[in-house]
Amino acid sequence: MVELGNPDMEHQRLEEDLQSLMKQKELLTRQRDLAAKLQHHFTVSQMRFENLQQELEQTTAQDENLLQMELLKQKYYVRESTC
Repeated sequence: MVELGNPDMEHQRLEEDLQSLMKQKELLTRQRDLAAKLQHHFTVSQMRFENLQQELEQTTAQDENLLQMELLKQKYYVRESTC
């Protein structure tokens, strides 16, 4: 024979289980929202990094060109002054 538990106790246990599940759901929802925000911030940061890297490469190339031009000017000046 199967004994039936106290209906009030069973109801209370179910209410506690429900509250626990609702808290877990709330925590998971917060974690999901936080993960989405972090993903967005990561994507923005990655785009900024890529833009800065491209700017750095362009600036480096410009600096190298300017340096080469300056060296050519100095070489030309040295030739002119020794002639």
